[in-house]
Amino acid sequence: MGGLTACQPHQPPAAAHPVGTDVPILMYHKVGGKAYSKYWVSDAVFARQMAALKAYGYQAVSLADYLAYRAGSETPPQHPIIITFDDGYQDFYTDAVPILKANGMTAIAFIITSRIGSSEADRQTNSWDAPEKNFPANHLIWSEIRSFSAEGFGVGSHTVHHLSLLTLTNDQIQQELSVSRAALQANVGLPVFFFSYPGGRGYNQPAIHADLQEAGYQAAVCSTNGIANTLTSDVWALPRLMVLDANSVVYDPAHPNAFLMRQVDPAFPIPQISHIHLTFYHLDGSTSRTFSPGDKVALRIVFRNTGAPSDLRIRLILKYPSSPDTAGIYTSEAESHILDGKAEMVIPFSLPQALQPGWLDDEIVINDRFDILNFTSSGWSPAIEIGNPATPARANG
Repeated sequence: MGGLTACQPHQPPAAAHPVGTDVPILMYHKVGGKAYSKYWVSDAVFARQMAALKAYGYQAVSLADYLAYRAGSETPPQHPIIITFDDGYQDFYTDAVPILKANGMTAIAFIITSRIGSSEADRQTNSWDAPEKNFPANHLIWSEIRSFSAEGFGVGSHTVHHLSLLTLTNDQIQQELSVSRAALQANVGLPVFFFSYPGGRGYNQPAIHADLQEAGYQAAVCSTNGIANTLTSDVWALPRLMVLDANSVVYDPAHPNAFLMRQVDPAFPIPQISHIHLTFYHLDGSTSRTFSPGDKVALRIVFRNTGAPSDLRIRLILKYPSSPDTAGIYTSEAESHILDGKAEMVIPFSLPQALQPGWLDDEIVINDRFDILNFTSSGWSPAIEIGNPATPARANG
């Protein structure tokens, strides 16, 4: 097929005036076996999200790094990203941290200090959170926070009680900010400089910014949707991108902004694959839809790309129509660099000897070159018949 060329996120042209570096800040809450609400991302989706970011060169940095980039004392990597978790749930420690470590990523957990127990005996749940109390989730305990903090993961304040700062007096606000910070520092043994607004409320209040600064914080993240910039963003109201289970690595042309890579880079290049046409051949070059077990087959795939030139991995999957196993009984794949316009390729394969008579359905899955992002799938349709070669074959489709 020829060698693959890199397909990297779009790099804007150099500007005539100084510009800052975009640093997407991702906002998560809970990671678990299943996504019960918009505040959950399943383990499987989270793992693919982190793998995709790693594959495309994103490097997780800290909020302290971000401040250093602003000050000019450090140079940001080509694709910096900050990963944050709000509320302080146990699954950050049990589920998210292992996945983050496996992908060389770091993150910061913003803690509601009144919800943190000192031992397993007084571990608390999210019963305080009315919209989420039907989906019980444990909070962290101090020993777990100390454990992941010792491994380099960040700890920040999410106040003492997770109350809207807009409903509190100035004295109460100062208490929420200072008491939570003091509790974190006393229990973790490290300074705490970063804050997350409960419910995102109060982020646009200069008086609260002043309270934060007086309490010893250096920056704060909010819930306003957007990408932080080292030159233009307010350090007391850094925007974030809330990541949902629906913000997957499966591209849906009807919802392009839900695609994770488009969230972190609105100019991320995406191929637009259409008009997939398949033709099955015997090795003698004759077209057919009827084959016998063990036959050597060539599949010609023709399709059109009206989007970005991309390195793709194309997978053919065959299965019996009645089989619920979408992994199929046979898989063959190939790689190709697809330019604009019409493209075609041939996948040769051999049918398994143990195939039973009957029709097989096929699906063509087109992923990125890392086999992480899914750009399109053809869906299941009748492909070839296994049986008597004399059986009349259907027209190619």
